[in-house]
Amino acid sequence: MKRTQNLALSLLVAALSLMPVRAMAAGGELWETRSSMEGAAFGHMDLGSSRECRPGNWRDNPEFKTPGDQGECKSKKMERRGGSYVWKFDCGKTKGEGSARMIGPDRLEGQIQMDTPDGHFTLKMNARKVGACKAGAQG
Repeated sequence: MKRTQNLALSLLVAALSLMPVRAMAAGGELWETRSSMEGAAFGHMDLGSSRECRPGNWRDNPEFKTPGDQGECKSKKMERRGGSYVWKFDCGKTKGEGSARMIGPDRLEGQIQMDTPDGHFTLKMNARKVGACKAGAQG
């Protein structure tokens, strides 16, 4: 179960980084993300919030980053449909799909559905632009 929760959290971080992770800050946008996870094994879990700097053009070149410490994960079928993004991933025994959509220029919401050996999990997130990044800051 702990491995599944760690993988779930890693996948959520990856999903939130539809934009490149740890973007150079000068001229970038500061985004705040709030997330939660639900699963039959533990119910609803609030994952809190985090802030990250992203380049101003991330919407044009979104990326789904596979979790750094989960080398078996492969993302596939990343598609942009207007202001929405969809993708699938395969992490061996864990498989799933994600989606995210822009709600205006300053808000994003998304979720990941995943099936794991420990059951089905849903990760949800809402992100909002909170300002500009300060010089030298990173995500």
